[in-house]
Amino acid sequence: MYTSFDFKKFIFINVSLKSERFINKDSINRNMKKLERIYREILIGVLDKRISFTQLEISKNCKIALGHVNKIIKKLEQIGALEIMQRNFKVIDPSRILMHWCIVRKIKVETISFSINLSVEDSEKTIPGVALFTAFSAWKFLKKRVPIDYREVYVYINEKNKKIFDLWLSKQEINKNGLPNLYIIYSKDDHLFRNSKNNIVPIPQIIVDTYSISNISSKYFFSDMLKEYNEFNFEI
Repeated sequence: MYTSFDFKKFIFINVSLKSERFINKDSINRNMKKLERIYREILIGVLDKRISFTQLEISKNCKIALGHVNKIIKKLEQIGALEIMQRNFKVIDPSRILMHWCIVRKIKVETISFSINLSVEDSEKTIPGVALFTAFSAWKFLKKRVPIDYREVYVYINEKNKKIFDLWLSKQEINKNGLPNLYIIYSKDDHLFRNSKNNIVPIPQIIVDTYSISNISSKYFFSDMLKEYNEFNFEI
């Protein structure tokens, strides 16, 4: 028996499923960004010798709904990173917050990469002032030393300044067959930009981004960073 096939219905179902997958992925990305802002806010506070925080201040500083903050704080308590009190919470092991962030951070997913015909040093010197350096370059600028040579530069660009950076990029000679040596993250993360100084992202962000890169250089840099900040040192 011949059964008619509703092509329009088939198209609708397929589009709906694809849209749902897209929406779910977009929702996951938004939730991840919220998590990262909360982790960043807490760890910046830890470096400022703070132990206690309120959920309300985290909510205000990160511009995230209090209910969502409470959910993430509860999960951090479950992994032994903090203790929830009656009116606030107390960080008891910041290294667990850092390590969890390191595990979930996927920096390469966010980057646009290029192979430009500039050395690391020349890239760092000529990149426009709208850029925020992270990972290897940030650590070098911050500590005036490097534990090992590196060949990749990672920068965040506020999407408001995308045209300025893209103008600089358009003037560079791109090697289409070369290995990427410039990684760009166009971002809308106001919390990241507000907490950055001297074109360098906050220290917790540097550490997490470096871990996420996962190459030989990142291994040595990450180890050097943990030695520098005992607050984040952990034993496996």
